[in-house]
Amino acid sequence: MSKSGIYGFFHYDMNYDIYILTIGRTDRKDGRLSDYRTYNAKLEFDFWAPVGVNRLVKAENKLKKSLLKKYKTWGNSPEQFEIGDLEDTKVVEKFLVEEMKMIFNFKRKSNFIDYTVNTVYGEVLDVRDTRKKCYFIPGEIAMITTTAGMKEKCRKYTTYFEKKGSKIIELEHSKQVYVSQHAWRVIRFVQLNERKKFEHELQFNRLSDSN
Repeated sequence: MSKSGIYGFFHYDMNYDIYILTIGRTDRKDGRLSDYRTYNAKLEFDFWAPVGVNRLVKAENKLKKSLLKKYKTWGNSPEQFEIGDLEDTKVVEKFLVEEMKMIFNFKRKSNFIDYTVNTVYGEVLDVRDTRKKCYFIPGEIAMITTTAGMKEKCRKYTTYFEKKGSKIIELEHSKQVYVSQHAWRVIRFVQLNERKKFEHELQFNRLSDSN
């Protein structure tokens, strides 16, 4: 396989609970992989398209422009794109393989999504029509935490409170509820803020005790 080409791979950001797509070009495939493996020893390019050295820049720019039509860049990096949850990566996977003609890495399980499921009554249903509703945001669907399809699982969150009209009431017993991707991001944001607040308070108390 050619050592020069354009590539792409996914990674998961735990702090923001989101999948990121990194793309790029290289004229030394093994060396570029070695560079990335300084932070992930088993990293492989999920997608690869062999391109002649003199056409690398043009091919990479075409890939960037195509992605920018659908996705935001991640932070200040022009080579990283904010994709979303696990199901969203499958949409990108199909786009890169079918439209951008990139080769899918055989070491990574491919799952072009099949949403259909047969019932015991002989009906054919679309899994997306049976997904749970978000507990916190009306009209939104619970986010998927596994590969989409018949055996997919949705994000759950343990709550000790529930909303009754304009009031928030404490529950006698906690319960698990389904949350959408937007709701989960807000929850994670609040959790991180609370953690940082706790760290600051802990540091302040330590300084106070030392004085």
